[in-house]
Amino acid sequence: MDEAALLAELTKVRGVGEWTVHMFMIFSLHRPDVLPCGDLGVRKGVQELYKLKALPHPEEMAALCERWRPYQSVGAWYMWRLMESKGAAAKKKNKAASTAVVKTCLPEITHLKIKQKKRTIKEAKNYPKLAYLHC
Repeated sequence: MDEAALLAELTKVRGVGEWTVHMFMIFSLHRPDVLPCGDLGVRKGVQELYKLKALPHPEEMAALCERWRPYQSVGAWYMWRLMESKGAAAKKKNKAASTAVVKTCLPEITHLKIKQKKRTIKEAKNYPKLAYLHC
């Protein structure tokens, strides 16, 4: 059954839309040439890859990704990985920033030799910079 016929038949089921059918074709039927134009991750990946100012519309995506044939499913997978790697890089950057904040506060609290694993709020109030942590 070709993509159009499968899409028409499966979307008759209530709650099943174009995105669901595309994911079914990629991950269950293992079809190598499916471009999920409605998938946000793929759209953002195409936007990033082609340096577009706005998210591409499905028609624009189909035109841009035509050269990926007959492996558009693989192209979609790469777009998901591209966006996943961007998210991981952003998380790493945010973690580095929060670590820097902790390191700036560290000299003030290193003289505290509290053996308890958890500080009470009362103890934290004695040290104003720790009060907001609610340790």
